[in-house]
Amino acid sequence: MSESRRTYLSELERFFAAMRMGGFVLAPRDVELAQEWYERGIPMGVVVRGVTEGVKAWRGNAVAGQRPPHRLSFYQKRIRTHIKVWTKEEEASDLALSRPREFVKARRAEIELMLAAEERDLERAVKEVLRDRLEALDERLAAEDLAEGAVAYELLLLDGEILQLYHHRRTGEAGPTPADQEDDLRERLRIPTLRYWST
Repeated sequence: MSESRRTYLSELERFFAAMRMGGFVLAPRDVELAQEWYERGIPMGVVVRGVTEGVKAWRGNAVAGQRPPHRLSFYQKRIRTHIKVWTKEEEASDLALSRPREFVKARRAEIELMLAAEERDLERAVKEVLRDRLEALDERLAAEDLAEGAVAYELLLLDGEILQLYHHRRTGEAGPTPADQEDDLRERLRIPTLRYWST
């Protein structure tokens, strides 16, 4: 048995003993349940919430001095409910993380196609910068769990930086791109949209 699995079971036993106000060892069937939760990656906190809720509900009908049921299986229905809630939250979180990854990958594919068709030297050079920046962001997304809003903000900044770079290389003027010229620059440069929230 791995140390983390052993820790999971021993911590669960310790918590359960404290809830029942008495020491005991998990029954074989309860050990099987706990191992199943561990294998599925269910955090112990999710199980604890289900047991805590079950004990509170049991105490509402218990006789004074009576100890809560000593089997985890007694609380399994409430634990299952908390596992379902946790699973949905995890799925929503995974989706929120995967959407920006898919967006960045799609923009990378677009810029590669645009680069292959670009015959203008200046525009090609600026698009190569954008390609490299998108590649770097894609690599970060693979290594880190960046929030959707953080990725959207980075893309918005990148959009502005690319337009500023293009404006500077075309005119020699430093500083931010004049707002009234952004649409014209974007149309001339012909780059994929980096405005995440507009898609």
